[in-house]
Amino acid sequence: MRKIERILAPTDFSANARLAVEEAVSLASQIGAQVHVLTVNSRSYIRQAIHEGILDANATDETIQARTLELTKSRLAELVMHCQCDGVDIDTYIRTGEAGVEIIRFALELPADLIVLGNYGIGGIRSGLFGSAAEKIVRKSPGPVLLIRAKV
Repeated sequence: MRKIERILAPTDFSANARLAVEEAVSLASQIGAQVHVLTVNSRSYIRQAIHEGILDANATDETIQARTLELTKSRLAELVMHCQCDGVDIDTYIRTGEAGVEIIRFALELPADLIVLGNYGIGGIRSGLFGSAAEKIVRKSPGPVLLIRAKV
């Protein structure tokens, strides 16, 4: 059995993803592993700014991109602060692209010994048991995946 040293905890900042990150940190504290929290901006910066209500008609594309990136960094920092457990090393990362693809790519780069994620995220339950990104990760993961069910 291989030792779990690096846990990847992808997040889309949904309640279920937050729960999964909390579980990843709890597990890491018990086994002495590092946690790598990853979020993937899969929308265009303009769409994300519209969704977040931070779009300013006078802002340049670069300004909008910077604002959305700062918002994402702020959310990651808040999430880590909320989940902080003494003695657990937590690093954060931001990628852009299609969530399932980028999460698998990042898992290979680390390499992640375990991926801990929510069974569905912001999009909710659309494909039955778990969301489309979670389904893709379970099918294509290079290693074990721990799915955390939402509290009902």
